Amino acid sequence: MIAWQGPRIWVIDEYVSEWGTEPREDAMAIMAMLTRAGLDPYDVVRAVGDTNLSGGFRCNDLIQDAIKDKMGRKAPPFRIRNADKSSGSVDFGMRVLNHAASRGDFMVLDSCTHTLDSMRNWLGGRAFGTVDAKLSHMADAIRYILADILRDVPIYARLRIS
Repeated sequence: MIAWQGPRIWVIDEYVSEWGTEPREDAMAIMAMLTRAGLDPYDVVRAVGDTNLSGGFRCNDLIQDAIKDKMGRKAPPFRIRNADKSSGSVDFGMRVLNHAASRGDFMVLDSCTHTLDSMRNWLGGRAFGTVDAKLSHMADAIRYILADILRDVPIYARLRIS
């Protein structure tokens, strides 16, 4: 979970599972992070998730539905947007992440140990079953939200190569 003000972004909480999860588990973890931060689900301004499918349904939709059900509401309190997977998005996201870190615009709380480990040790690989593949999941999540938030900030927008 991140917080941001202008171009400055802080990772303030994280959820990590050793094995694959179901959307309902992910929803409960999101609710737990919001509770720890003292936030109401209606305080969420932006949410970005991967574009995975589960049983033919988009995981983001299933997570939203689980949050809505947990709250006893007819509609989810926020929408989870799909991560940008367009041509060049990975390179752009990595440039944004590197630039934000070098400018001091990207910070991770010490309590977010998995995020710190991923940012320090991921080598860019994704080969199934490797340590690098495990680290890539957190790096992808960070890249998705940073690129989504910073894509229109002038100093970062120029990093996109069309």
